[in-house]
Amino acid sequence: MSTAFPVHVRALGPKDGAPLVLLHGFLGHGGNWKETAALLAPHGVRVLAPDLPGHGDTAFPDGLDWPGAVRLLDAALSEQAPPPWHLGGYSLGGRLALQWALDFPEHVLSLTLESCAPGIADGRERAERRAADDALAARLDQMDANGESRAAFLRAWYSLPLFSSLAERPALFQRVIRDRLAAWPNAPGAALRAFGRGVQPPLWDALPQVTASALLLTGEGDARHAETLREMASSMADAAVELLPDCGHAAHLEAPAAFAEKVAAFVCRHRA
Repeated sequence: MSTAFPVHVRALGPKDGAPLVLLHGFLGHGGNWKETAALLAPHGVRVLAPDLPGHGDTAFPDGLDWPGAVRLLDAALSEQAPPPWHLGGYSLGGRLALQWALDFPEHVLSLTLESCAPGIADGRERAERRAADDALAARLDQMDANGESRAAFLRAWYSLPLFSSLAERPALFQRVIRDRLAAWPNAPGAALRAFGRGVQPPLWDALPQVTASALLLTGEGDARHAETLREMASSMADAAVELLPDCGHAAHLEAPAAFAEKVAAFVCRHRA
């Protein structure tokens, strides 16, 4: 994969701030981190927020796969800001950040993972998830041609049980729908095929190899990921789990001030 492939990266916050690379979730874009970046800026943290391949203003390169995405992102960020950086991500972005920390440990000062998992350990369950993701990817590919409403799809997506606490905040829920509609991914089907949980290599056995100190967080309302993060922390050399009250899977959106406070304190403790 050519390192010259353009990855759109937003630089948010003080130019001389501690560099924190943040990866967004599926269907999102780097601009999703603007509120977080504004809250982190007074703490001397500069957010670098790339659009993941197939999202925002980053196209999806032909043949890109899971390990290739990490190489692409590392090369792109290295061209814009010399490593090492603090690294973090939400959901899909968190899964990629974990792989990034394993593949390029010398580039990672600290690791912040929000509401994510290190893959599916069981082979049959992984195959079933891949089949489901492939079916959803095909639906996304044909959505416009079939006349399916993007808005209706997003309302249904963010009404899934995983996002129950987000759906309980009508104003925020509508804001998220508007944002996703305004910045609909340019290749959501291709991204899902390459980055879905069904194709992600299971990283449970690799967790002891993570050398960076890690902050693992989610909202108290996301019981599934809270348990997963506790299991992850028990296998990592230096990891702490934080559960934020009164929020769920998308903690950085539902409790932005509390999220930023935890991340700022963690990053500041691990400045280069």
